[in-house]
Amino acid sequence: MSLVVTLGVLTIGDDIADANGATWELSAIEGWDSPDLRSAMLSLPGEDREAIGPLRYSSRGLSVAGTCFTPTEAAFWASKAKLMGATNLTRAAGTLAVTETTTKKIAVYRGGRVLMKPQHALLAFDYEIPLTAPDPRILANAATTLAGSGTATNSGNFKASPVLTVTGSAAGPIVITNSTAGATVSVSTAVPGGQQLVIDFLARTVLLNGVNRYDLVTSTPTWWDVLPGANTIVYSGGGTAVLSWNDSWI
Repeated sequence: MSLVVTLGVLTIGDDIADANGATWELSAIEGWDSPDLRSAMLSLPGEDREAIGPLRYSSRGLSVAGTCFTPTEAAFWASKAKLMGATNLTRAAGTLAVTETTTKKIAVYRGGRVLMKPQHALLAFDYEIPLTAPDPRILANAATTLAGSGTATNSGNFKASPVLTVTGSAAGPIVITNSTAGATVSVSTAVPGGQQLVIDFLARTVLLNGVNRYDLVTSTPTWWDVLPGANTIVYSGGGTAVLSWNDSWI
């Protein structure tokens, strides 16, 4: 099984000609292994040494490189335009997906100049695509869901940020607890029939029918994550509640 990478309309490494008749070969993908760390050294007065401060993951730098082979000069220029369009990720993130045993993905922005080196009388070019992922987590391509209370299992090796969607009618207050993490988020509201309350634990937003209602959060929330392995989730408040998350790896 070959390694296949997709970035928007680009499919790289599958050996299948695209609409331009071009085949995109993959020679390297860097940064998929792990992100960089950031840390600070703390001075210890009276000591001839320092202590290491908290270690945190940084954004993930990635690079995808390979060769595009084209049947004609016209296909060469069309492929160049396709490459530049797919990597025009300066205002909104794109999705870089990689086929492992299952497909995994990460949200990326353009990380610098896209290099393109023509070869073979304009019938091929080498390329290198620099990308950056502000959130270094690699996610399962599909979300996992839990209705109401129960066990939420994160099959990855790193914490996953969930989204809770409550569809009314729900009497409220809306309370969602991860007993495994020892943390609770509570929102003092009812949800009328046909309306939805969406709590995004990564963005830390509370939207009632699309309107910001963070003011309804009853106390300083602990924005918990779905930890690797099994998590015991307890929900109360009524309505139809669905917790969704993508298994996460670092």
